[in-house]
Amino acid sequence: MKLFFGARQIAVAIAGSAVALLLLPAYHVLQQRSTTTTRRIRPLLIDWENLTIQEREEFVFVQESIHNNSTHQKQVYSHLWKEYSDLGITSSSSFHPVVLFPQVKTTAKYKHKLLPFYRVLNLTLTRMPQKEEEQWFPFSVGKYNEARFHLYETDLFATGSSPRIVHMGIDLGAPVGTPVFAFTDGIVLHSGYNPAKGDYGNAIVVEHWIHRKRKLWALCGHLSNASIVHSYVGKHIQRGEIVGWIGNVHENGGWLPHVHFQLSISPPDTHDMAGVVSLEDRDMALKQYPDPRIVLGVLY
Repeated sequence: MKLFFGARQIAVAIAGSAVALLLLPAYHVLQQRSTTTTRRIRPLLIDWENLTIQEREEFVFVQESIHNNSTHQKQVYSHLWKEYSDLGITSSSSFHPVVLFPQVKTTAKYKHKLLPFYRVLNLTLTRMPQKEEEQWFPFSVGKYNEARFHLYETDLFATGSSPRIVHMGIDLGAPVGTPVFAFTDGIVLHSGYNPAKGDYGNAIVVEHWIHRKRKLWALCGHLSNASIVHSYVGKHIQRGEIVGWIGNVHENGGWLPHVHFQLSISPPDTHDMAGVVSLEDRDMALKQYPDPRIVLGVLY
């Protein structure tokens, strides 16, 4: 969710719905307990009856078009495993979630299962939010390889012969302070602050062994100040261990709260990756930065 707004707009976006506001205090209690261990952390539980009509529609869309759509699942997985067969990843099920999305206690239609709830964003042509009365559930997914024509307005994205508009990671939107987890074992390669307006703010790069012969490097951007203290260079991190926490506007580069998650097939020189590239550089970037769904699963 690479959006640059003022503090007033950010407050509106974070607020989301009345349901979200009621749940966030409890969620922050969980975060306070999660600084040293991941075993106690569980996703938020939301009862179906507490969702607004708009939120129910969003939930049904995600379930019917993605999670309960076997054809879509097979198509995405088939593409991922074919495209990235050289990485040796045959399933994302063994990896830990990078962000724990809320779980909805469903109705009989879904056999009363606990199912994930988040919004899938389409940011190709949109500027959001435009109106204060718009309500946004704070948990969301922003797409990889998406050309975002109206989002990147700071000088940082205007360099070169053409503007940088193509998103090379996946954005996982969640409230400030939400834990960000390591998807598998690794070691912190870089950790630091990117100060430019619209940049990552606090970012961490972890070197991960996918198997004995293959590594991937993962960048988590827009984190809190505490994150780069917690995950210092050289620190060994286990699967499911906290890498950091989603940062606020004053520390995350000026964005709505989310983590930018990006993979690379080679190590970056510092706590930075080209998270947004020009249309001219798109094909080259797609080879350098794999689709994060190979470890995150079919989020959309």
